[in-house]
Amino acid sequence: MDGFKWRCRMNKLVSVVFSLVVLMGPGVLADSEVGRYILVSGEGEVVAEADQISFSFEIETRDKDLEAAKKVNDEKLEKVKEIFKLFTIASEDIKVSSFKVYPHYDYEDGKIKRFEISREVEVTLREINKYEPLIDALIEAEVYDIGGLSYELSNSAELNKLARENALDQARNKAREMAEYYGMKLGEVIYISEGSSPSFFNSFGFGASQARVNTLTMPSDSPMILKGRKTIKASIIVKFELID
Repeated sequence: MDGFKWRCRMNKLVSVVFSLVVLMGPGVLADSEVGRYILVSGEGEVVAEADQISFSFEIETRDKDLEAAKKVNDEKLEKVKEIFKLFTIASEDIKVSSFKVYPHYDYEDGKIKRFEISREVEVTLREINKYEPLIDALIEAEVYDIGGLSYELSNSAELNKLARENALDQARNKAREMAEYYGMKLGEVIYISEGSSPSFFNSFGFGASQARVNTLTMPSDSPMILKGRKTIKASIIVKFELID
């Protein structure tokens, strides 16, 4: 048999074996060099109410004089910091960017008409019930572009663990049912592989996560987003030994 025909036959054989593995699906009963085993997948899910919120906003000032614009911006930032103290927000939960300067030019003569200075402030609020009064206070302080709302979980590590445990339980139950159907039992775990990292999905009530609030268009008595849920998912693959 020449080399070309031999390669063709081997390619067909590999294709048939691959097709059989795919058709077996996520639960696979098989014999191997290490004995009989079953390969199963499991998924776990945990839904929890968010207990903290992160959001951001801009502090913007404009003036013909650059130093004057910066001075007013600094004053607004100090006012915002006082608001944070009033709401007992820790300094580690506040991130203030360095200011950015945007010159505005006259279209006719090309000269600078005024300067705009902007700072972004990111906040993590660990007491959700304070969100609405905090937003009202920030609006009164004339901040801009309140948005980037994100619900978060302070105990995400524990919930990740619980989601993985749920996935492992599902995999074991699935493997046990399949093994019993063929009159066998589960033996030792040969290996465990996490199919994907635990993932997060937001679930919101009123509004949307990227809704933005503008101090010029939104009154302080407008309804706010106060509740959100997180769904944490985990996916695993487990190989169990099969015994009689």
